[in-house]
Amino acid sequence: MNKSNNKFSYILLWLNSRIDRIVGHLFPAKTFFVFLTTAMTVAISLVIAFYLRFDFEFPPDEILSLEKVLPIAIILKLVIFSLFRIYS
Repeated sequence: MNKSNNKFSYILLWLNSRIDRIVGHLFPAKTFFVFLTTAMTVAISLVIAFYLRFDFEFPPDEILSLEKVLPIAIILKLVIFSLFRIYS
């Protein structure tokens, strides 16, 4: 019984390594796309938060502040997510 379990475990490990290799070849830019979608999600959520804050009518001064805050928020979120190893 123990010998058959070892053989089954070996087959599973071999299949897992093959699948990992195939996925690695098919999606070499996976991390880039994850970063990109995260950045877009952060940007969209910040814009929606501004819309909700000002009842869907932006004052002209606030559009300027949104333009200043948006890149900072995106960079900060990506750095924090990387530090907490969200992407690994």
